[in-house]
Amino acid sequence: MIDRFAATQHGLIERLRPLDASDLRPIMVSPFVAQITYSVLDGYRLIAAHQRRHVQQAERVAEHPDFSVALESPTP
Repeated sequence: MIDRFAATQHGLIERLRPLDASDLRPIMVSPFVAQITYSVLDGYRLIAAHQRRHVQQAERVAEHPDFSVALESPTP
């Protein structure tokens, strides 16, 4: 799971590298609610915040006392 997440992050970074400021100004429609629009830059900010949330969730799971037990238990 971590490898897939890291690969997704790397792919996103590679898509962002060639962009310049003029690419980030256009307005985009939310893929979730058509009545909401925002700049492409804000769209990328939302993605970054969303991804940070995933990292925080993973950290909380890894800190749970039963996490290492779950790793050692065979899957059904």
